[in-house]
Amino acid sequence: MFLLLAVALAPGTAPARLLILESPLESLAPIDVESRRLEFGTEYFGAYRWAGQRHLIRYTGSRANGISWSLALPWLYSTYANGGRGGRDNLHVSAGLPVPTGEARRLRLGSDLWLPFASNSLYPLAQRRAFARVSLLADLGGREHFFLRSSLAYRVELEGLGPETEGDSWSDHYSLDLRMGHGLAGGWRVFLASALDWPKEEELLWWRGGAGFGLDWSGGWSLEMAVEFAHGDEAYPDRLDHALRLRLRREISVAEPDESAAPHPMGSEPPPGLPAGDPESP
Repeated sequence: MFLLLAVALAPGTAPARLLILESPLESLAPIDVESRRLEFGTEYFGAYRWAGQRHLIRYTGSRANGISWSLALPWLYSTYANGGRGGRDNLHVSAGLPVPTGEARRLRLGSDLWLPFASNSLYPLAQRRAFARVSLLADLGGREHFFLRSSLAYRVELEGLGPETEGDSWSDHYSLDLRMGHGLAGGWRVFLASALDWPKEEELLWWRGGAGFGLDWSGGWSLEMAVEFAHGDEAYPDRLDHALRLRLRREISVAEPDESAAPHPMGSEPPPGLPAGDPESP
């Protein structure tokens, strides 16, 4: 459906500029309450006129009330403009807040902030400008092991924050992301992903779609790999053709165990207030 919509609405010319940023489904991935997660990621972006890579380390935490936060330190490499360039990406900070609903944590409000530390030469993967994004995320499920996640996001440039930049401010930006999949035996899962991007007041509609798989194993480790393809105006010089993403995560629970619910060890003294004999005896 997204592909048909993109083909129907794609204009003949596309003067818009489009940064290739993380989806809210990645930067605000669900995390268990009272947990910490360390994530290592690498992404390869291929295009007709350029190629690039983004490597990142992200630290994510959550609280008992469902609030989550994360800090990402990305590093970039780009061959755009007929030259290979490497350097730091913009500092990326994220936060999520659950929306009170009938079913806890089905809806979340998310926010992303990019602080301008990158070089302009790393475009279209980065630009030395500050951006903020707000999003509404839904984590839904159907039958057993089925999952459906979606996000609707709105991004703006934060003018006046950071170093001075040349040119006009960037147009506000909308995006719609969808991911659906199914869990398999042995900790495996497969999924399909699709997204639409469109800058406000600019003639560009960008469609992305792909598929991937993931694996969870003991100790809180997980691995995820995805392949993505994009469709846009063929004359657009910064268009993305395909991408390959790999993520390795380790999640650790920091919640203290409830000792009151722990079974009473055989042969040890009972807790205060309980009789030493048969608990059912008078």
